[in-house]
Amino acid sequence: MKHSVEITIEDFWAFSDHVGSRSGPPRNLSLTANVLLFAAFSYTAVHLIETGRTLGYEFGDWVAGPGIIVLLFVLAVFVNWKYARTAYSPKPDRYVLGVKLFDISDKGLTVSGKRSVTDYEWSAIVSVDETDDHLFLFLDSNVALIVPRRSFASTSEYDEFRSQVEELSAEAV
Repeated sequence: MKHSVEITIEDFWAFSDHVGSRSGPPRNLSLTANVLLFAAFSYTAVHLIETGRTLGYEFGDWVAGPGIIVLLFVLAVFVNWKYARTAYSPKPDRYVLGVKLFDISDKGLTVSGKRSVTDYEWSAIVSVDETDDHLFLFLDSNVALIVPRRSFASTSEYDEFRSQVEELSAEAV
């Protein structure tokens, strides 16, 4: 059985979100950086308020300072998130994204793309997981082949593909 799919950046991020924090350093570094930024900005805001009170200023005079700090924090979080999503995204028509041909045989699964052909023995697929929009063929705890459901003409075609992969990979274990 052969089946062609197109994997988009949205599919990649759906997979990344599906595996959560196991997706690697970019997500963890981003979270750590945001927590540290929040702590630094919070400390600065509290310090500004306390300094203002010590000097005899009214609290209202110091609301603008923390307000600006909160705004800077939100901007820093957005820039950090945008950078991480862009810097660690796979590029179009390389190994992950683009049109892929999945060829199922008794020996294993062959995935062909524009620049690569990879043969996987059925024992290489350690688990199969699915969401409402994707089928993930896991090769390790955070590495999977992505198969978007939208690439199938019908639910029965998708079910046949999934059951064949599950059956053949289960037999290989």
